[in-house]
Amino acid sequence: MLTDALTRTYGHGVAAAVTHELGLTPHRGEPLSSCEIALAMDMAQTCSDALLGVDFMTRVHCSAVVGGPGFKAACESLGLSPAAFDAAERLCIDIAMRQRFDEAALQKQSPVSPDIAQQWLHSVLRS
Repeated sequence: MLTDALTRTYGHGVAAAVTHELGLTPHRGEPLSSCEIALAMDMAQTCSDALLGVDFMTRVHCSAVVGGPGFKAACESLGLSPAAFDAAERLCIDIAMRQRFDEAALQKQSPVSPDIAQQWLHSVLRS
């Protein structure tokens, strides 16, 4: 039951890691202790926070507003000059990317790999 709640809240990957690391396999007829539940919840939240940090760094890497290396590389691979994008266009690119990162997070698909983020960025730059 705790594993189901962790999966719904944090996604399968975090739930599986927490369950494995803490050995949370309830014995038939024995409920988990409140200490075990609290530890599992804390560990799941910590994992989730760490994954959000990874996504933040990927966002910065791909940011058009910041002029991140991922943005520059995507432009160059498409034969575009990063300097050709004004501030408003760069903001629109970052907003489109943020929407994709947010959707991935809602679907419990965080962290987004740098390769996937680059694919998104290519798609946004082509549109």
